[in-house]
Amino acid sequence: MSVISTERSECRNLQLLFFQLLRPRMDLIADPTGTLWHTAAILRASAFVSIVIVGSFAFIAWLRIP
Repeated sequence: MSVISTERSECRNLQLLFFQLLRPRMDLIADPTGTLWHTAAILRASAFVSIVIVGSFAFIAWLRIP
């Protein structure tokens, strides 16, 4: 059951990544030091990390299911 919910989360991250590539937004936010960051870049990075890390664990767990 947990593998299914993890894979559903990964599908949502893939969807987010795909739609960010289709229509990139150029919104800017500033951190406390004054550095400007693109929100699309933050979303892409977090989706990519989630896909790589959580996706690999879900794949390993899926292989171990008897």
